[in-house]
Amino acid sequence: MGRGELRAAGEVRTEVKLPIQPAALVELDRAMAYYENERPALGLDLLDAIEETVTFAAEVPAGGERRSHELDTYETRRFLVRRFPYLVYVARIEGRREVVAIAHASRQPEYWGDRLK
Repeated sequence: MGRGELRAAGEVRTEVKLPIQPAALVELDRAMAYYENERPALGLDLLDAIEETVTFAAEVPAGGERRSHELDTYETRRFLVRRFPYLVYVARIEGRREVVAIAHASRQPEYWGDRLK
């Protein structure tokens, strides 16, 4: 799908499948709406950047910064989003890697921790 076509945030596409939790999709929807309100097409630019980040996270699992908490049994990693102040958090839940949060970089750290259960 080309950049010029509108698509729902729930349709984030990656070459390698990496599931995205519903709460993370809500975060993406809200962020896209905010940026789209700031400037037309900026929400789509954010979506493109998130898609690139999720694709990278799927293809290079060790590419993100490992969560430093010693009790992190979920192998949580965070990936920086190009051009926008957002982070994509990926964790291993029940043996499967998935996006657990798409968070603004200045938001309260690890507010999404309850999503790991």
